Amino acid sequence: MSDIDWDGDRQAGIKMLRLLEQYKIDVPVLIYTGRFDPERGIDRRIFAATTAPVELVHYVIDLMRRARLRSL
Repeated sequence: MSDIDWDGDRQAGIKMLRLLEQYKIDVPVLIYTGRFDPERGIDRRIFAATTAPVELVHYVIDLMRRARLRSL
């Protein structure tokens, strides 16, 4: 999970996605931020992006269910 605007760096989330790519780490990413602007970059790893804490919880639960189903 990433805040796309972490620690004042407006590109922090995008940089994290590039590092995941560089190290060939293929995981779904949730973006939680005060404002999400798809114009700043979309990556295939982004499972969801939200500005609402309740939505974030639902996305986490969804990913956990999907992971559980894959392991059955």
